[in-house]
Amino acid sequence: MYLELFKNPLLLRLWLGQVLSAIGDRFFEIAIVWIAAETQGAGAGFVLATAVFSRLIFGLIGGIYADLWHKQRLMIASDLIRAIALFSIPIVAIFSDISIWQLIIVAIIEGASSAFFIPAMQASLPILATDSKTLQSLNALMDVSTRVARIIGPGLAGLILAFLPIIQFFTLDGFSFAISALIIFSLGHKHKWRVKVSKQISRTNPIAELKTALVLLRRKPHILYSLIANGFTNTVWSMAMIVGLALFAKNNLSGSAATYGLILSAYGVGNVVSNIIVGQLEIRNRPRFLFWGYITLGFGILALAFASNLAMAAIAAALAAIGGPMGDLMLLMMIQEEFPANAIAKIYSFRMTLASAGYSLGLVLAAVYFSLIPVSLGIAICGLAYFLVGFLGALKYRKFVIKL
Repeated sequence: MYLELFKNPLLLRLWLGQVLSAIGDRFFEIAIVWIAAETQGAGAGFVLATAVFSRLIFGLIGGIYADLWHKQRLMIASDLIRAIALFSIPIVAIFSDISIWQLIIVAIIEGASSAFFIPAMQASLPILATDSKTLQSLNALMDVSTRVARIIGPGLAGLILAFLPIIQFFTLDGFSFAISALIIFSLGHKHKWRVKVSKQISRTNPIAELKTALVLLRRKPHILYSLIANGFTNTVWSMAMIVGLALFAKNNLSGSAATYGLILSAYGVGNVVSNIIVGQLEIRNRPRFLFWGYITLGFGILALAFASNLAMAAIAAALAAIGGPMGDLMLLMMIQEEFPANAIAKIYSFRMTLASAGYSLGLVLAAVYFSLIPVSLGIAICGLAYFLVGFLGALKYRKFVIKL
């Protein structure tokens, strides 16, 4: 099926554009944190956090208007706005020093624009795919682009730094968004980029649209349950695999940042392999498969807590990573295929907001959590929590039949 996707020039261009954009995003993260660290020290993380909070604030609004507006035009505008914001940094640097406030403003613009672009993109994939199987494979490929970028982005950045100053990373990321906008424009106008809605609906307020999304979700309790579980597990994941893993590598494996990076790389490889495989499977009971993914992830995190060396930790991380796409792809497919076309972006933005909130909450709680509990025990508890959520969900939907 992947070969068939690559034979489709439209889908191939779209995928390549998002791969380039995803790598550019890694450059942006590296550059903005490093430059902020030079002037703000430990406060550098705050600058990047503003992009996350901006995405949270605009998340639901972005999904609402992605359903109402012309999706292709919205994605092009979002890409161009991000490109202009990024180009402003190296241009200003020619005449004066970069201020922390400029970095914060650019981070806010990047986060807000992403909140409009991502739901519009996810709602557009069913428009571009010809059938359910193609859509599942396309979702997998799009997700792979992000995960691959996380693996190769830092290494590629290191090579580029031998030839370009880090300030030009903003230029490279800006060009990646400009190219993405050009590719999306090249997809043409024959697709149904905007769902026809009445004037009354098109002029409705965001609160009314949010209520509509909640009404639709109540009619799909298996998706609502999965979204809530996804928000909770994102909290657990960031506690265990971001903060907990770093502490584990340092304290239990007597390692360095390189040890932490190698374990994360193993996790990334497991993600990519799982993504490629899951994208080809025909899953009849998607909710149950989703929660089996949580069981797999929980088992891997639990194994990680008992790893006694780097090799065992890497294997456990790769095992845990298998469960990620099992959950993510199934949830995305349910949203894309079980809701009307004029609601997909709203529901997806609801999912994105819950996931981001859970991720951020986990980072905040981790400091207190690991100050009270030994690292290995803390990671093990997170693994058990994941396992329990997965077990209860798999049990709940063991005989699930989709009700359209």
